[in-house]
Amino acid sequence: MRATDAREGLRVTRSRSRRRRAFKTGVAFAALATSTCVQRELPDSRDADSYTRVIDGDPICADCQINFRHVVTLGSDADPASVWEGAAGSECMVAELGTGEFVLGGVASRGDVFVYDDQGRFSRSIGRQGQGPGELTSRARILVTAGDTLWVADDGNVRMQVWTSAGHYIRSFPLPAPYRRFTRLKQGDFVFEGPVGRTGDPMYYVLSSSSGEELARVGEARSTELDLEWSVLTRRHGPGGGFWAASIWHYAIERWDSAGSLKGTLVRDVTWFPPYPPYPDGVFDSEPPPAGLYHLREDDQGRLWAFVLLPDANWRPAIPRRPRHTWNRETFDYLVEVIDPASARLIARDIHDDRIAPMCNSSLVYSVVDAPSGDLRVRVMAPQIVDANGEPWGM
Repeated sequence: MRATDAREGLRVTRSRSRRRRAFKTGVAFAALATSTCVQRELPDSRDADSYTRVIDGDPICADCQINFRHVVTLGSDADPASVWEGAAGSECMVAELGTGEFVLGGVASRGDVFVYDDQGRFSRSIGRQGQGPGELTSRARILVTAGDTLWVADDGNVRMQVWTSAGHYIRSFPLPAPYRRFTRLKQGDFVFEGPVGRTGDPMYYVLSSSSGEELARVGEARSTELDLEWSVLTRRHGPGGGFWAASIWHYAIERWDSAGSLKGTLVRDVTWFPPYPPYPDGVFDSEPPPAGLYHLREDDQGRLWAFVLLPDANWRPAIPRRPRHTWNRETFDYLVEVIDPASARLIARDIHDDRIAPMCNSSLVYSVVDAPSGDLRVRVMAPQIVDANGEPWGM
């Protein structure tokens, strides 16, 4: 299978970070084996008036580009530790404080969280490695709420920890299981995707209070295959709150309310997104990776930003797996699509080289980049749609 096989019908314009060029490819993605969804004993979560809308056609703004304006670069060679090379593979490993400072949970081989000033210089660390109160495992995910309270998802210890931005430990509560993704709703409750478990374990969404009490389990419980089924989540800012969710292997974005009722689904009708399961034998070694929906975010105008991994246009077999961020760059292209949920229209799309991840409850995103010394840095950026003249679109 050629790397371009997954791109049938896809035409985008590369961002200004690379020479602008349009491309169009042919040959349909080869049909993959299907898996069976297994219904479990969960309540029916679908609202009686739940809608399904199909998103197809060309972007409303065909000449628009999606730019990522540089805000700050975090880190220096003098820091106590480097950035974890896989930090951009998970959202919420970077957070912004009201002071203009930034918090990094994606620290390599450490059990603490780094704080940087508004110029990207290391300021202090929070926590230490361990399993006791106020202790963390490596690669924590962070969400900031009012008063610069830090909610730290301590995956290794399977708990949520709460800190002040000054580094004072407040409390923690256990999670019933490890979770890959989470978001916090407008009223303060959490939604977790999960749990991460063994092959064949059911998957669903767990609504939890801010003290860790499980409120409900909603959604269709699915029998996982090869532990490859998981979802993306993001908070919904519009009236009624709730959240958006989607399987990474199905370009169908679900809108849920804060009580756990499914209100509607936006289906992206494209030929370059494969059916589940996506992984053929020899993937990454002799076969290119399939497309996958890896991140979602809603901006303050109610637009949905979908971050999709595609096989790199120049993909080749057996790309070395280390260093990981270099492998990511040579294996994937990163397609960003902006959707208007109200009209079910695609607004704009663009493709980028570097893997990009959103911050939780923030308008900013980040990527991991190389420093001249060979060390790694975190680049924080502000996404923006611009027209052919470089002016902001839709503001």
